[in-house]
Amino acid sequence: MNFRENLSRYGVALSIWIFVTALAMIGVFQRYENIIYDSWFNLRGQSPPGDQIVIIGIDDPSYAKLGQPVPRIDHAKILDRLSEAKIVAFDMMFENYRQPDEDSAMAEAIASHKRVLMACAFSFGRDREGYVNTTPVLPIKELIRASRGNLGHINMNTDMDNTVRRIMPVVDFNGHLVPGFSLAIALTSQGKNPNKLVLENGAVKSPDGFSLPLDAKEPYRLINFWGPGGTFKTYSYVDVLEGKYGPETFRDSIVLLGPTSAFDHDYFDTPFTRSNMVLKGSLPTNGVEIHANALNTFLTGTFFNRAGWPVNLMVLFLAAVTTFLTTYRRGPWVGLGGFLAVVVILSAGVYLFWLYQRYWIDLAAPLILTVFTYIGITTENFVREQMEKRRTRMIFGRYVSPQVVSQLLDRPEMMGLGGRRENLTLLFSDIRGFTSFSDRRPPEEVVAKLNQYLTEMTSVIFKNGGTLDKYMGDGIMAFFGAPIPCPDHAERAMQTALEMLEALENLNRAWKEQGEVTLGIGVGISTGHVVVGNIGSPERMDYTVIGEDVNLASRLESLNKEFKTQIIISGSTYSQLDHSRSGRSFRPLGAVPVRGFENPVEIYTVENSL
Repeated sequence: MNFRENLSRYGVALSIWIFVTALAMIGVFQRYENIIYDSWFNLRGQSPPGDQIVIIGIDDPSYAKLGQPVPRIDHAKILDRLSEAKIVAFDMMFENYRQPDEDSAMAEAIASHKRVLMACAFSFGRDREGYVNTTPVLPIKELIRASRGNLGHINMNTDMDNTVRRIMPVVDFNGHLVPGFSLAIALTSQGKNPNKLVLENGAVKSPDGFSLPLDAKEPYRLINFWGPGGTFKTYSYVDVLEGKYGPETFRDSIVLLGPTSAFDHDYFDTPFTRSNMVLKGSLPTNGVEIHANALNTFLTGTFFNRAGWPVNLMVLFLAAVTTFLTTYRRGPWVGLGGFLAVVVILSAGVYLFWLYQRYWIDLAAPLILTVFTYIGITTENFVREQMEKRRTRMIFGRYVSPQVVSQLLDRPEMMGLGGRRENLTLLFSDIRGFTSFSDRRPPEEVVAKLNQYLTEMTSVIFKNGGTLDKYMGDGIMAFFGAPIPCPDHAERAMQTALEMLEALENLNRAWKEQGEVTLGIGVGISTGHVVVGNIGSPERMDYTVIGEDVNLASRLESLNKEFKTQIIISGSTYSQLDHSRSGRSFRPLGAVPVRGFENPVEIYTVENSL
């Protein structure tokens, strides 16, 4: 294959890589990346989250007994039931005042418990000049004061498909970093102050040693979800309030208290909600349990990290290269097998990185690139193969029979167009006295008679698997044993010579009946090592042979005039014939000098025809 053909294939692969990479970088495949990311959670399955975190949900039975919203006096009471809990965090807003006595009772209960964390929220908008305005929504001052300012924002971050996969650990409000709900709980449970956070050197830090890497351009962290809704141990609010579970049930537990009723519309899709864009028995998860997943992620240090563009570009490049190598110059089935192997290995590798390293590498773009590369290279292979077949037909259709061309198309490695030295048998034939005949006849008659003769002779050559090298006026040059090797090439040439004489007899009989002139021929055959291949210039090439034995076969054909014979073969051809075959016998003509050869050549003629 020449440089131009290689460049064509490389160009196809490179163009596809550039195209898919450009689409990936502008986010065209992000939806599919999210779907694959979600599928990894479903493939891994549910994991036990441990007993450290529990949820007390304000569910439908709680609303039915206590009313909606739940009176704050009941929140004060339930804190007494949770006196042995390590931390109690309210995943609900108390931004408005209620009954003064209830507000006071709840504030007193929070202050008495000393380990209560409240929720806040932020709304974001842009002013007329395009600047982002951050507006806080805070609990009433009494509750903030009672909880000693331990607040965490409960803003839920959803992706473009309205699925929660990440959290915003902090919100910058007027230069003060307000921690997220789960981060504030985690820091408080570890005895660290959540109200003194700063952003330094790409990380959120606190004076007491806490550090969380965070990119200012992408201020989110991917949550490790332990399962679908209901994975974390959940108690009904009213059951706890009524004493069905004693304080010892929640000893040293982190309790998240929030709404779990559908009435509150606090439900979100998570990776476990969906599998291949279809609900699979796992309903959306309530907000308080999403916070539980985020909190457990903080406590266990199992955040997922997303690969940056350098890594994803490298994966795209490797996907393109491996797909190219497994389909380049391969058959369709081998190429398909290689393509599927690349898909399996690539998918397994990305999943294992996700599972064991918690590292999210893009897969949708590499898979799409793999598919496009496979289709592109396979199509290019097909087009190239058809062009090569067409070229083969053009080259060999003039020299060999259609059956031989078909064999060459099935086994192109047999062609050897570049040239090789082979042991072949050469055949030359020439019409006796044709020059004087053509001088005495009209050109139309000469051409018609010659064409009829050459047609019959060519059929005989093709019938015996010979290659027609060229017509030389009224002469014919053919060889046997190439392009398709055959060990009996000498026998084929001998058989061709005898059948040519028989075919000529049939032609002469028909011409004689028509009152036309008959013809006679001489045939020379020699066997030896010659160079065979496509020889010529870029503008015109012929599949032909060159060598000493080519000249010898031509000289032997001429010797028929001297010996008054029709067929003369060389000793090398004679030695390779099957002498046990009936119907023919050979007579030696001795060693004769041949023009162009230093030593005399042993020659033979055949006395009996078919």
